[in-house]
Amino acid sequence: MKLVSNKNNTAALKISIAAEFGLKQLDIDFVEKPLSEGCIKRLPLLEVSPGDILFSTNAASYFLYPPPESLEVAVDNWLDWEAVHLQPSILRCIDSKGLFTEPLQSHLTLLDNALKKSKCLVKDEVSVADIVIWSTTFPLFTEEKFKPQLIDLKALGEWFSTIQKLAQVQASLDKLKPEGGMVSLQSISCTTWYPSSQPIFSSVSEISNKEPPVKESELEEVKQYWNAKVGERPKPKPVVVPVLPKAGEKNVLVTSALPYVNNVPHLGNIIGCVLSADVFARYSRLRNWNTLYISGTDEYGTATETKALEEKLTPRQICDKYFEIHRDIYAWFNIQFDLFGRTTTPQQTEIVQDLFLGCHKNGFTTTQYMDQLLCKNCDRFLADRFVEGTCPKCGYEDARGDQCDKCGQLINATEL
Repeated sequence: MKLVSNKNNTAALKISIAAEFGLKQLDIDFVEKPLSEGCIKRLPLLEVSPGDILFSTNAASYFLYPPPESLEVAVDNWLDWEAVHLQPSILRCIDSKGLFTEPLQSHLTLLDNALKKSKCLVKDEVSVADIVIWSTTFPLFTEEKFKPQLIDLKALGEWFSTIQKLAQVQASLDKLKPEGGMVSLQSISCTTWYPSSQPIFSSVSEISNKEPPVKESELEEVKQYWNAKVGERPKPKPVVVPVLPKAGEKNVLVTSALPYVNNVPHLGNIIGCVLSADVFARYSRLRNWNTLYISGTDEYGTATETKALEEKLTPRQICDKYFEIHRDIYAWFNIQFDLFGRTTTPQQTEIVQDLFLGCHKNGFTTTQYMDQLLCKNCDRFLADRFVEGTCPKCGYEDARGDQCDKCGQLINATEL
């Protein structure tokens, strides 16, 4: 295993110390900036094996030195708190002119109070929670201008000194040689990011679940129209294309599950898929709400490929054929879509590919190996849905290679 980090990044101490406690061999590779290929653009990283990378320092530390099962919940709580609250508030010290912010002071006081009750954060034994939080507070205790604000936190200070003297911690300090203080905070800040500790104010108006009070004038109006003849009742607004959001009005977006294009839809499909959404869209329009109802056909996946093989057509020909069938049948049932589209349109494809490429570029994708069954007759590897067999969990004899239709358990094709 290898620890990849920039110099003076004390977040790397978490991983290194955890490896020392977990008796794991760890190589250290110092780099100037986050790697651009093959991993997420942040440091430090734990490379477990080629292609398998943990970019969360807390997850990596937990992996190297997991707590006993009885302490998992308590340790997890501390690790979550450190990642969401403590670390972001400490990084704000970079531009605080040496003064702790109110949230940071509150977090440190919480730590101090917890350590007054026991020698360590969880029971009296050093856990990964102590390792992570000690490493996070290291820049504070090694910066001269912060020391006056730490004097009153005696329990926290004693705990920090005790952890620092441990052989595993000293070994990691010798290997990484972090300067600490503001230098370390800057090293962390330039190679990673954390949740904002400040509220983000939005111009969007607040949404309340409370129904607005009904006015007397509205009740009179309802009574008047209820007793009126059909021709005298208010009519819905005319349909305007395209339907766009309108300020000052109630805007309603209605969607329904996308049907596969591998069959002719029957009444059961319509009831379970588009009919209920259509009913609600009609109700919304009758209320004169600005309503947009969108659906379409799902044209990707094994179901489409299977149907294409069955009818000896290409997947594109199957999609074109059954899209027209679906659209005509829904029109016959008078399902009133504002837009009935397809997942294979160029615009949809461009949007989805852009999302994937953005994730890939930023290192949020990984390459892994998987086992697939080979069909010798057609000389191809089979997708999970092509494989049928006996479910290993419930014994159902007609289970598919991705999920058992009887017990609902997710399975692998090789397990059948």
